[in-house]
Amino acid sequence: GPEDASDATIAAIDSSDHLRPDSPRRVVLLGVVDLTPRMRRLVATLASSGVTVEVHAAVDPSDADRLDRFGSVVPEAWDRDPPSPPFESILVEAGMLDEATALDEHVQGLSRPDETGTARIDPDSVAVVLADESRGPAVRRELQGRGIDVHLAAGLPLSATTVARTIERMRDWSNHPDTHRLGDLLGDVALGAAIRGDVGVGDPEAAWNVFAADRMPGPVSGEWWSGVRRPEDRVALEHADASIRRLLGPFHPGEGIDGTAATRTVSQWAVELFGLIDRLEFANEPGVLSMRSLQSVREIVGVLASIPREIDSLVTSADALEIVIEIISRTAVVDSSGPSALETIGWLDSPFDPAPRRVVLGMHDAAVPGRIDDPILPDRLRSRMGLDDERRRTARDRWVLSTILAKDPEAAFILSRRDLGGEPLVPSRLLFGVSAIP
Repeated sequence: GPEDASDATIAAIDSSDHLRPDSPRRVVLLGVVDLTPRMRRLVATLASSGVTVEVHAAVDPSDADRLDRFGSVVPEAWDRDPPSPPFESILVEAGMLDEATALDEHVQGLSRPDETGTARIDPDSVAVVLADESRGPAVRRELQGRGIDVHLAAGLPLSATTVARTIERMRDWSNHPDTHRLGDLLGDVALGAAIRGDVGVGDPEAAWNVFAADRMPGPVSGEWWSGVRRPEDRVALEHADASIRRLLGPFHPGEGIDGTAATRTVSQWAVELFGLIDRLEFANEPGVLSMRSLQSVREIVGVLASIPREIDSLVTSADALEIVIEIISRTAVVDSSGPSALETIGWLDSPFDPAPRRVVLGMHDAAVPGRIDDPILPDRLRSRMGLDDERRRTARDRWVLSTILAKDPEAAFILSRRDLGGEPLVPSRLLFGVSAIP
């Protein structure tokens, strides 16, 4: 009879009969430091079925006994004598801007003279480790403002691109089609250029500024522009209204008698969004919308356009755009930079980076090791279920710290006392070799 999916998976793993003749005869575990119980069971079954299992771990020889036979961390082993950097290598700055300045000065101190005697930073010899990868774009801007080219290994957030912001403004407009959001559309880099190019008369954005100067936001329906004094402003706003309707097509909120928004399936909205993106690209000068970001958004929309009919639900345009925005928020685009760019890498990528020198930025307790705040599955229950818990994650991050110190005993750890909002930040407990901060 039918059985639980988890039980069926474990039963299949426990049975060596499920291995086919064409199954791989060699499995390599490379840098796997935290296998789930299920994956351990699978690896053990493969090994007992004649498959050769090789374990390659990035670890200092003195810490080899802190890993088990799978190459995974043993939490209790990392609790004993945890690694910590020399106190003098920890640089605490007042705020995040001071943190960026200290990073700049430290990196410049690692520069070496080239054949002409000019001090230069060898990008292959230095890696900036971001304990909090969300700060990558800000760090990149700060260093580039100081003349240091930077490459983000994790990529740039797609949500920060022009096309992503345009989709967000369309979502807001679909939710609340009022004169305030209309101004956002006119002021948008991509939409504004497309509207101005289509209107051809007057300055729609300047006319809207005159209109909104002495009015509260109101609905955009009927001849909403009729109360504007100057005829040229009325004409510009009238043409802008018509242009927005043409440009957005079905994404423009309808004016039905019942006031309800039109619905289509997600895949149908995705097809319409394809057309809108094409119209925006055609209406803007080359370079306004980057090709990488456009391609990434088109790939997201392409996936939504191919949703199977069985799960393709009816939604409003605002809901469809919200789905796209949610996926965009978890997507990165490749960061293009020159060969001399300084590499910034994530915390978990650090053990595998070959650069001999390390600078760790923003090692606060909220980032490393952080805390698992799950009201449904508290930490003790997660431990019993074999899920990621605080003890295992702390052991994993101690392993990362040990690899940093093994590669570069003089690694610098730069962090600030306060965030950009002035709120205090707690240094990571790992910096001081303690299990928890009281």
